[in-house]
Amino acid sequence: MKRIPQSTIDEILARVPIGQVIGDYVKLQRKGTRMLGLCPFHDEKTPSFSVNPDRGLYHCFGCGASGNTVSFLMQHDGLSFREAMEQLAARAGVRLELEQGDPERERRDRDRRQALLEANAFARDLFSRALWSGRWEAPVAYLEERGISREVAERFELGYAPPEWSALVDAAGRAGLGPQWLEAAGLAMARRQGGGYIDRFRDRIMFPVTDLSRRVLAFSGRTLDPGERAKYINTSETEIYVKGRNLYGLPLAQRSIRSLGEVILVEGNFDVVSLHAGGFDRTCAALGTALTEEQARLLRRFADRVLLLYDGDVAGRKAARKALEVLLAEEVPDVRIVRLPEGRDPDDVVRSEGAEALQALLDEARPMVDVLLDEAIAPAAGAADATSRRGAVTAVVDVLYHVRDPVLRDAWVRDCSRRLQVDARRLDRYVRERSAGRPQPGADPSGASRDRPLLHLSAHESMLVEALADEPALLGRLYREELFRVLPTGALASYLEEVSREWVEEGGRELRTHVGGLPEDSSLRRALTGVLAGEGRIAPGTHQRVFDEVGHRLKRSWLDRELRRTQEALRRLGGETDGEAYAQLMERSRDLLSWLQRLDPHQGRP
Repeated sequence: MKRIPQSTIDEILARVPIGQVIGDYVKLQRKGTRMLGLCPFHDEKTPSFSVNPDRGLYHCFGCGASGNTVSFLMQHDGLSFREAMEQLAARAGVRLELEQGDPERERRDRDRRQALLEANAFARDLFSRALWSGRWEAPVAYLEERGISREVAERFELGYAPPEWSALVDAAGRAGLGPQWLEAAGLAMARRQGGGYIDRFRDRIMFPVTDLSRRVLAFSGRTLDPGERAKYINTSETEIYVKGRNLYGLPLAQRSIRSLGEVILVEGNFDVVSLHAGGFDRTCAALGTALTEEQARLLRRFADRVLLLYDGDVAGRKAARKALEVLLAEEVPDVRIVRLPEGRDPDDVVRSEGAEALQALLDEARPMVDVLLDEAIAPAAGAADATSRRGAVTAVVDVLYHVRDPVLRDAWVRDCSRRLQVDARRLDRYVRERSAGRPQPGADPSGASRDRPLLHLSAHESMLVEALADEPALLGRLYREELFRVLPTGALASYLEEVSREWVEEGGRELRTHVGGLPEDSSLRRALTGVLAGEGRIAPGTHQRVFDEVGHRLKRSWLDRELRRTQEALRRLGGETDGEAYAQLMERSRDLLSWLQRLDPHQGRP
């Protein structure tokens, strides 16, 4: 696949000021070295969206949206990287030349994707016309029975696949659309005998699945035949559709979700449509699968609170538990469970009892971790035997090991230890051992750590980042002095080691350019843009001095930390002074004191 050369990307970003691009969407006002405005990604009354034109980065201090000019267009307009770069290249008057590749293959891939989108768009239009044609009464009557008005159905672009064997194939043929494209899009199948093609969807209510740009990627069809075993059938995955990457209803719900900071997650397509019809337009659903990590990350972009509104049966409770584990792995701050009566689903409640009844259930939603912990502890309540208590501890660990936020986990550990009358430190150790024992949902199977939404840099680290961004040559000093080794934040240390090595050995990118290319859901990107998109704190001409001062303090802090750890290890040995471990620790302590003396010759020992 062709790639856009980094030199071309850098040239385009240099020619198109970020303030001009974002200024087309957001009213920005200059304040010192930065520009402020109301965030376009969530509703707010006080500006928290900061753009630093000198560094080419933006950061919202309210919702955490961050990046450079390219990522802004990708996030705001739902564009791919290539599409965003094409827009910026046209604006900059730069020819977007691609690195050497196979032009013919690139053209074929592009044409194939476009053909699949056109096949889906043709099917959507035909299904919509069929639904409202008046020729078939059953699908319209079914929607009316489910409380879905025509206005709501048209908002979701619902349709009807006629019962004939090849209604779509025949119509597409008359329009000059080859059946092979319908087959590739998952809309048609080759006949088993006699040649030709037949429709995959027949006599079904059709739900188009769209991306955030409202392009139709796939379909889900709900049967009208009560004797049909397959209630729903869905489009197979294609070049343009991976079911675990999209959420049904999100394109229509995203504005409301951003406004309220909350999303209602349900299981079925009809639940989504029905809840939107009832006024709950912040609702979406996974697509015929359990919630995936990518879907959880997508939700995390839009909301901090997820209300799990799953069916009230055993299967619904299991699905909610699985969704919780995935959401906790992505550190969604607030995951709540809405308790539905046994055997009921959200659509039932809205249609039979009204929106007020469902709102009352939403208002009573509890943090799901609290609910699961209550259930885990309940068998041990009032029990004096150790077996009941041990079983409860195991059940509690099964819940808490999914919680990655250390502050929340510590609070729950303390609460559960009090209720179970067990030592908090021991319970915390059990949880940590369980976490280390096998990968958690969302973990990189290679074992490499991944950034999480909460990451805070120290004041000295923030100053260092600013100095490196404004004076790229300082990356060379950072690499030669190995200053990254003394940083307290591991993610930042690894990142600066990589960037500085690339700068020295390969003539790599400047830090400010590199930051914008970090993954959108990276907590490191959010932390760095939070520093670099704000008001600059380093006076012109003082970056070298700031680098020296901050570097000195970081080294001193690292030495102090290492000395404390070494001395604590010595204390744990007690009076054992003859062993090899004691000798090694004493040598380490002497080395650290010597380094500290050389660093601060007039300070003496700490």
